[in-house]
Order: sequence, then C-alpha cells, then structure tokens
Amino acid sequence: MTAAPYIEHGQRILEIEPEDLVVRPYGLDSTVQVWQTDREDTFHHGGAPPRRTNMRIKEVQTKPDGPVFIHRLQCEGLARGADKMEANRIRLPEEGWDEGPIDLLTVKPDQFSQGDLAPGFSAMWIVGIEKEDLNGHVWRLSLDCKGILAPKARKRRITVNNQPVNSSTTLSITGTTFTNEQGTFTGWADQRYTNLDSSRVVVVDTFLSTDPPPTDKLPGHLTPQNAPLVKDIFAQPWYSSAGFTFNWPWGWSLKGIQSEQLLDKPLWLTSITTEYVPRAVVR
Repeated sequence: MTAAPYIEHGQRILEIEPEDLVVRPYGLDSTVQVWQTDREDTFHHGGAPPRRTNMRIKEVQTKPDGPVFIHRLQCEGLARGADKMEANRIRLPEEGWDEGPIDLLTVKPDQFSQGDLAPGFSAMWIVGIEKEDLNGHVWRLSLDCKGILAPKARKRRITVNNQPVNSSTTLSITGTTFTNEQGTFTGWADQRYTNLDSSRVVVVDTFLSTDPPPTDKLPGHLTPQNAPLVKDIFAQPWYSSAGFTFNWPWGWSLKGIQSEQLLDKPLWLTSITTEYVPRAVVR
C-alpha cells in the first residue's frame, strides 16, 4: 500500500505572511496579503481581500505548493473607509468668484449634489460633479466648486470718453476762466458758433456681494464709492441764445447692471456701470 505524499493539518485558508499595509495621506491606500488555500481560484481581481471591505484586489499572483496554493494579493482602496481629500485646486483670482475642483476619494459616490456646501469650506458651493469609478468600489469625485474663499476688493475700471458737442447757434462765455498747459483764457463775450469737447467719465465696479443687484435704481442717480474727479464744462456760466437741453438723471447716474447669482444662494457677482452726466448741454 502506497502512503500519501502529503498529510494536511489545520486550516485550509491561512494567512502565511504579515500584511503589508500602506495608509497614505493622499491617494489610494495599498496592501499586500499572502494566503494559502486549497483552491486555485479562491481570490479574484476586483474582489475584496479578507478584513479589508473597502479595498479591492488589483492583482493576484498564484502558484501551487504541493496540494495547496499560495496567493499573493496586491490591493488598493480606502483602508479605513473614510473619505480622503486627494487634491484641492481652488483659484483665487483678482476679480470674480473663487473657484476650482476638489478631488475626493470615497466609497459613497452619491453623497454630494449640486448646491451642497463644499466639504471643508464655509462659503464654497458645489456647482458640478464628475465621477470616476476606480475599482468598482472606490470612486474619485471631482467637485467643481464656486464661492468666496477670501474677501477681495472691488475691481474698478475707469473710461473717459470724449463727446464733441456742436452748438446750433452762437454762444458766448462770460466771466469764466479756463486754465491749461498753454495758459489762462477768459473765454469770449461775443457770439460764436462753437464746437465743445465734453468728457463723459464712466466707472465700472465689479464686486462680490451678499446683496442683490440694485435693479430698482435704474434709471436714477448713483454715486460710485470714492468717485473720481470730474470736469463738467457745462457747469460754467455759458450763454446760448438757443438755450439748453437738460438731462435727467444728471451728475453720477446708474447706466448698467450685470449680475450673476451663485445657484440659489444669497451671493452675487455684480458689475455696476455709472456715468457722470452733465446737467445741461447747449443746443
């Protein structure tokens, strides 16, 4: 009678080497496990390794050893199961929204929706979501976020437009002094046809605000903060035999509003255009 070449004792599934677990601050965690079993197909790519329910087998190396098999498992995932920040690329431009993507590793891909507060922020909201399945269990979420990460000053643009005004009749300037780099002039007392250079100062302020845009102010007067200096030539003591055309509103006037609300949140990116309008213009 021939004796069996091997005599088996103990468990049929046995971990034969200490686990080599690497937990990373960013990116997927990894582990290597080595097991002995009595079946060649005990482990499969994409399955969960023993004890690590939030990791998945990336590669299986199997070799026979007598009547048993030795399996070397290379696995990736989230060892603790908790969400992990992978990247934060929020941009803080000089003007406009602070915005950018946040990449997050998670086993709960449906936990966020558009309009949710971005994780780790008090005034940034999710405006878009991209999902990537990494291994059938762990997902990478790219959360497109927008809001205010840090306070910022108003962005101001000033334009001075020259608008020639041609008088339809003769004009006289009395008791008025003009000074420029060529000297001082006292105007003229006789009647003359005149071509006048009239400047229009336009200010565009762009800012973030928790107040809605002042749409009820248009049309009307609105003086910008720290208004620039203006030279209003029609404030001079002109005389026109044809009279004047009066403007309303005059002085600093609201001319345009552009505003973008962030989702349904009480936060607006607003641009306000104001213009200095002379009170009257000669005919």
